[in-house]
Amino acid sequence: MASSATETSDERLVQINDELSAILEEKLTFLATALKTTERLTQQIASSELDIKRNTDLQGRLETDLGAIESGLAGLRERTEALSGDHDALQKEKYAREKEINRLEWEIAERRKAISNDQSTISEMERELSRLDAENGRLHKQVQALEVQVTQFRKAREDYLARITAMKREMTEFAGSSEE
Repeated sequence: MASSATETSDERLVQINDELSAILEEKLTFLATALKTTERLTQQIASSELDIKRNTDLQGRLETDLGAIESGLAGLRERTEALSGDHDALQKEKYAREKEINRLEWEIAERRKAISNDQSTISEMERELSRLDAENGRLHKQVQALEVQVTQFRKAREDYLARITAMKREMTEFAGSSEE
């Protein structure tokens, strides 16, 4: 029985040893996994610290760049305000010119109307001139005919006056010879 108790206790020891080996193996696997996880986390932490350092450096550069950009932006705002003022002035000038163009177009239209009226008047005057030229030509012919008649009347009058004078002389001579 003692041997069976020894055998049972040996079996029990082997069993405990197997259990301890299994627990130890489980703990070693857990520790290996924990170690790998720790290494991975350590690498991530180191990588994160490098990212933090890079981001901190980048933030410094970006803040410097932001200051330059804000300064440039202030200059651009001033330039924009100046250009906006110039634009407003040019817009007002454009409106004034458009108004002047409209006024000139209206004036041109009025003058064209006046020219059209003047052309109608000129056409009427040209027709009247043609009529008057024709009448003037007719009157000129009448004047020439009348001048011919006047010349003839003068000649006839001179002839009559010459005859009357001759007759007066004859009468005077006749009267003078009858008195003798």
